[in-house]
Amino acid sequence: MPLQVSNICDLERALRNRAAHLTVDDANRWLVTVPRNYLLNVAGDLDDADMRENFKQYHRGWERHALDGVPEVLPGWVEEALRNGQAVFVYNPVQPTGRAFWNKKIEWIVNWFNSRPPPEIDWNNLSFAEALRRAGEWYQENGLG
Repeated sequence: MPLQVSNICDLERALRNRAAHLTVDDANRWLVTVPRNYLLNVAGDLDDADMRENFKQYHRGWERHALDGVPEVLPGWVEEALRNGQAVFVYNPVQPTGRAFWNKKIEWIVNWFNSRPPPEIDWNNLSFAEALRRAGEWYQENGLG
């Protein structure tokens, strides 16, 4: 089931910031959509470690604290989800590049996308797992990983 994230705009901003380092428009579009869908668990394939280091389940006690990513006034859909007993998550926007997901996975994919000669990629069919696998192979072949 896809995660319901109260501050999805912070996650999207982090992905756009990394995509700004890409030299190919297709790569840019891929980086702001496919990892987003992976992190939101759209296909049900989100790794537990990636989940734990990027998200916390929201609870009402947080409203009294100024935690990053928790708005002072909750959007209506969050209030409704909580009333219905659904889990709502908060993305941690603080220093994402210090986390393994961003430092090892996203950064490796960005570097592979920008490699020379450019990799041959079918952008419409490149999954997150496949991009990560191919980036890892590129790192190994080039003695970087």
